[in-house]
Amino acid sequence: MNKFLNNVFPRPVWNAEGGDGGGGDGGTADDAAAAAAAAAAAGDGGDGGAGKWWESDKFSDDHKTMLTARGLTVDDPLDAVAKLADMEAAATRKFGKPADRLIEKPEERGKIAEWLRQHGEDLGIPEAPDKYDLKKPESWPKDQKWDDDLEGKARSIAYEEGMTGPALNRMTELFAEHIVSLNKSAEEAEAQAVTEMLGELSKDWGEQTEPRIARAAQTASAVAELAGMSPEDMGWISEVLGKKAGDAKVIRMFDAVGQAMSEGTDFNLGEGNNSLGQSPAEARAELARMRSAEGEWYKATAKQDRNEMNRLKPIMDRLQKIASS
Repeated sequence: MNKFLNNVFPRPVWNAEGGDGGGGDGGTADDAAAAAAAAAAAGDGGDGGAGKWWESDKFSDDHKTMLTARGLTVDDPLDAVAKLADMEAAATRKFGKPADRLIEKPEERGKIAEWLRQHGEDLGIPEAPDKYDLKKPESWPKDQKWDDDLEGKARSIAYEEGMTGPALNRMTELFAEHIVSLNKSAEEAEAQAVTEMLGELSKDWGEQTEPRIARAAQTASAVAELAGMSPEDMGWISEVLGKKAGDAKVIRMFDAVGQAMSEGTDFNLGEGNNSLGQSPAEARAELARMRSAEGEWYKATAKQDRNEMNRLKPIMDRLQKIASS
């Protein structure tokens, strides 16, 4: 403020003897000249004066621009000073501290995130991770599950790094768009693979393609059931043998097995396994063995081992069916 006043008043405008600087009682010629010069510098001089006080060379262009923009280019420089003081007081009342202290710079570069959180109210950073107003992106498919755990981690990281709410929402939208793009690419690749698979099978099977795919799936289900697999374990069958996402080689294999089984073809499987099928007599013998004291079924029922009983039941049912044929 003193510097500002010095710019406006290069020298005092008063009489050392108590006069008003205008050459009154007790004044001297030198005093009068000094008062006249000061008045001229302040824009109060007569013809040939130095012009308006704010046009003085003591003010830089930035000063003059600021004074004009703030409405401080008034005739009396003291009025301008009063306005400046009012502005400073109003700003201090509004923000609780002087204007040059509203936001302090971080003391250390490594603590920028902490500094951002400290000024979160002014910068748009919430007071806690769960206070972010995070919206699920509109591009996210309605039938696709949203990962709440991942969202929680994103909120925590955003808060730790001092991210604003809009910034977190933009990053979330970017992630969602990326996932949607990946899913779309995967679906397109899968559709292309299915088209190629069906084309390969149709080339050899023609109109019998769909019936033979169905036979392969039925054969695989029968084998899986024979192995005691649960419905959940058999889920892969629909994937590798289905028309929508099948594997041509696997389909060919189970179709061949199904055809051989329907024709009663024997499979030479080596010592102890002369054929894939069993005769009624062999089935009855196997049932008797499994029900004996040393048999798997006897032991499972004696222990009431439900898991083992569930595994063996399809085998027992198959043997009983063969034995009664």
